[in-house]
Amino acid sequence: MLQAIEQDKAGTIRWRVPEGAAVTNATYTLYDNSDTVLTTGNCTTPYYDTVASQTETGDYICLTMTAGVSPGNPPNTLRGQRVRCTMDFGPVHEVIVESVDNIAKKIYVPLSARAGDVASVALPVIEATIAATYTATLAEGYRIEWAYKVDGAPDTATTMFAVVKRVLPNITWGEVLDREPSMRLWLEGGTDSDWRGLIDSARELLDAELGRHGTRIYCIAERDQLIPLLLTALKVVAAKAGIMPREFAANDPATYLYNLQKDFYNECKVALTNAYLVEPSETTTLNRPLRTIWGMR
Repeated sequence: MLQAIEQDKAGTIRWRVPEGAAVTNATYTLYDNSDTVLTTGNCTTPYYDTVASQTETGDYICLTMTAGVSPGNPPNTLRGQRVRCTMDFGPVHEVIVESVDNIAKKIYVPLSARAGDVASVALPVIEATIAATYTATLAEGYRIEWAYKVDGAPDTATTMFAVVKRVLPNITWGEVLDREPSMRLWLEGGTDSDWRGLIDSARELLDAELGRHGTRIYCIAERDQLIPLLLTALKVVAAKAGIMPREFAANDPATYLYNLQKDFYNECKVALTNAYLVEPSETTTLNRPLRTIWGMR
């Protein structure tokens, strides 16, 4: 998903390291859309720790972390975050943290004992905080060049972002339940925090679909236009994770997912013919349909 910061405001740009566990020595270089270096800086070392012991607790595994001098006890902000669990043997699991006990150094994750022993837990996300000094000009094409080490090996990455008039917030769990209260029942044994990672994935899916039509989430002028699309996108990513109404899960999940994806793409197409936008290079809301943006359609 193409990230964005509001004009004349400070903001944070993130990069999720795609592989590995321990991310260290991260730095960034900020460029504007004319390839001029604006600033450089250091990133805070993201959370990583080894597991001292684990026990099964219902639908979750309780991980007691080693918590040495660095990084210290697991922060409460890990709750609801998608962390990377590296196993002693077998595949890496990316899961949403259900709960954190900062004092007892415990992290609860939705894994079964059959998954095996967890060797380490990482939140492999590095961040750059961009001061308002560097967000005065509305434009796409800003970028950050990252340099870091992952498990001791040097690596680099690039993140593009835009400076825009307004960044609309994502759909919340409360808004989901207001519109689709039955969705809580789809997560048998789950809790509200199970949806946080899926909600983020839904926004990424919607942004990718809007990009296919030549625009981005941050160009939509009204949040009310986004909510129905985000809700359908959430159903799609949930279905891909096997989360759906019981009658479909038990009988024909493939057809349910196919029809849901078709509905999502059609809803996007219809919505985009009526949406009003803010273009990245403009300072006022466009009083015209989306089809005019960047010469599309």
